[in-house]
Amino acid sequence: MDALAETIYKVKGLLNNNKSKVTKSGVKGVCWDKREKKWRSYIMFKGKLSELGYFLKLEDAIKAKREAEEKLFRPFEAIDTAYPGKFKRTDFKRNGK
Repeated sequence: MDALAETIYKVKGLLNNNKSKVTKSGVKGVCWDKREKKWRSYIMFKGKLSELGYFLKLEDAIKAKREAEEKLFRPFEAIDTAYPGKFKRTDFKRNGK
């Protein structure tokens, strides 16, 4: 259950903290590709990068990213809803601290 709880915590953090100061789009996983001259959309899930595609419009790239988040992360939110308040950051201490 500890691995599941940690995954749920990470997913909640990803969904709540999606603003990026690094990319021109302001959304993690959406950036401008100079070579293609299009907006690139991608997502990381379980340590693997998945390309969502290249888009002419920023709005389309963001929409693709949001849809992928819903598809991949929504099942974890259902688990969190079934066990409200059960998983907190303090449950995951690193290096025995």
